[in-house]
Amino acid sequence: MTVRGRGVHHGLRAERVPADGSYWSSHPIHRERSTVPDLGPTGAAATPGAPAFARWKQLYFSPEELGDPAISGDLADPDFDGLRNLMEYGLNLDPRTASTTGLPYFTLDSTYFSLVYPKLLAATDLTYTIEKSTDLVLWLTVTPVDQILMDDGYMRTVKAQVLRTEAGTAGQLFLRLRVTR
Repeated sequence: MTVRGRGVHHGLRAERVPADGSYWSSHPIHRERSTVPDLGPTGAAATPGAPAFARWKQLYFSPEELGDPAISGDLADPDFDGLRNLMEYGLNLDPRTASTTGLPYFTLDSTYFSLVYPKLLAATDLTYTIEKSTDLVLWLTVTPVDQILMDDGYMRTVKAQVLRTEAGTAGQLFLRLRVTR
């Protein structure tokens, strides 16, 4: 089985798929818990009753930036770390600071190839999907065996396990996390 990553960013080998904001990595990153602040860097409080993603954006972006989809849009990447705003929200990261911790990572054992990722429980407007590929061209949704590694009521760390036998004839298996709303 081959596990591959492309690109180098802050010492991490990783690939980020620009068109859809998906992410996959081939090296472990250890997550430190972070929290969404009551007030974002702009000093603005979120509007009560607004959808969760809209409230999150209000915490991090000024009113002017909220009007510019190149900065605050779902697929924007204002900190140029390769993670789109929607993924930063789903992983509970700061969209204005390049992310080097709190990222998904892989584990490998004799049975499973696993993608471990943090999930923001308050992000009820998101869907987290694991996809697999044997050639990095065709991606298929997979139903992994999920193991909850941590749940503090705010964040959950999920280990999405996919059988190694799902590798293609070349012995390659790639996984990625897709976050959509």
